[in-house]
Amino acid sequence: MTLLDILEEDNIKLGKIIKYYRTNDYKIANPYTWSINDFISDNDEYICSNTTLSSIENGEIIKDDEIYDSLLQKLNLKYNYKNDLSNIHNAYDSLIIEEFNNFNFDKINIILDEYINILTEYKDFVIENEYIEQLDFIRNHANKLDNSNIELYNNTILKSVELFNIYTDGIKLLLQNILIRISLKFYDTKTRVEILNKIDIKSSKSYLIKSIYADYLITISDYYNAFKIILPIIEIYENENNINGIILTLSTKIRLMADTNTVNWIKYAEEAISFIKNNNCDRSIAISSLHYLGLTLYLYKEYNLAYEVFIYLIEKYNYNDLFFPLQVNVVCFLLEIPVPREVIIKRNPINNSIAANTIFDFFVLKEEGASIEELEDYIIAEIKPILRFCDRPTYDIFYNILELLISKTNNRNKLYNYKQLRKKSYDD
Repeated sequence: MTLLDILEEDNIKLGKIIKYYRTNDYKIANPYTWSINDFISDNDEYICSNTTLSSIENGEIIKDDEIYDSLLQKLNLKYNYKNDLSNIHNAYDSLIIEEFNNFNFDKINIILDEYINILTEYKDFVIENEYIEQLDFIRNHANKLDNSNIELYNNTILKSVELFNIYTDGIKLLLQNILIRISLKFYDTKTRVEILNKIDIKSSKSYLIKSIYADYLITISDYYNAFKIILPIIEIYENENNINGIILTLSTKIRLMADTNTVNWIKYAEEAISFIKNNNCDRSIAISSLHYLGLTLYLYKEYNLAYEVFIYLIEKYNYNDLFFPLQVNVVCFLLEIPVPREVIIKRNPINNSIAANTIFDFFVLKEEGASIEELEDYIIAEIKPILRFCDRPTYDIFYNILELLISKTNNRNKLYNYKQLRKKSYDD
C-alpha cells in the first residue's frame, strides 16, 4: 500500500491542477456534474466539503492528503508518491536560468532535451506530465512563432497561464519569454493584458523579460515606463560589454525614440544597424533586433533604410519568417523597385488573419499582372470588411499603397473613398 504523503509545495500545485482540470477537461466530459457541489460527491459519499475544495483550489494547504488523492482520482490523475524529484528540478532550474540570462538559447534546447528525457519515465504522474508538456512546447516553438500554429498557441496559453505558478522558476522564465512574444504577435491589447497579468511579467527580475515587456508598453503608448525600464538595462549591458544584451535592447530604444519624435533618431537607427552588423551575437537576437528596426523605419516611411535592413536579413540570414515577405513586398512596392526573388509572393499562406490575407492577396494579384486600376479597385472593395478589425499599421499599409497608385492614375476620389470607409466603420 502506497503511503499518501504529498510534499507541501506540491499541495499548492495540485490545488491549481485540480481546479484547472475540473473547470476544463472534466467540465467538457461532465457538463452537468462539474460544479463544486456535484464534483465532491462520490458514490453517495462526499470527498470533502465544498468549502474545503474551494480552499484547495485557491492554494490553501489541507493536511489530509487522502482528500487530494480522491479528487485526483476523480479526474483520472495521479500523484508521484514514490519519487521525490526535487533535486532534479532544482538542478535543471539552475541550468536554465543561467543559460537564459547569458542568451545561450541553443544550449537551453540541449538542456530541455535532457530534462524531458529524465521526466519521461514519470509521465504518468500529473505534475511531471505538466512539466513535460510545457517544456516540449517551449522547445518546439520558442525560436519560431508561426501563424499556422495559432490554435495550438490558444490551447497552450489557456493552460500555461492558469497553471503558471506550478512550474519551477526556470520554466516560468521560458514561458514568460514565449508567451509575451506570442501575445505581442497574435493577440489584441485586451488579451495581452490578461495574459501578462497572469504570468506576472511586471515582477520579473530578468533583464530579457523586462526588455520584452518594454516592447509591450510601446504598443500601448506607455513611453514613460518603457524608457524607465529600458534605459537602465542598456546601461547595465554596456557596462558589462554584453553584446547580446546591447543588441537586444537597441531596437527597442530606437522604436521609443521614433515614437517620441526624438531629434536625430534616424541617425541613431543607422548607428544601431551598423553596430549589429559589425558585432558577433546570437543569431536569433540579431534577426529579431534588425527586423524590429526595419519595421520601425518602414512605419515612419524611411523606406530606403528599411529596405537595406530587409535585404541584409535575406542575404545574411536567409530570413523568411511568415510575414517578412509581405513586409518586403510592401517596401519594394512603395519604392517602386523589384522584389527580391526570395520573397516574391506567389500564393497566400493559409491560416492568416483576415487582414493579412487581404494584403497577401493584393500582392498575389500584382504578381499575376493586374493593372493599376484593378489594384486600386481591389483595395476599395476588400478593405471595407476588415476595417473594424485591422490595426492602424494595416490601414496605413493600404493607404500608402493606394496613395502611390493614385499618383499614377489621378483617381483622387478613390483616396477620399478609402478615408470615408475608415470613418464609416467607426460610425456604424
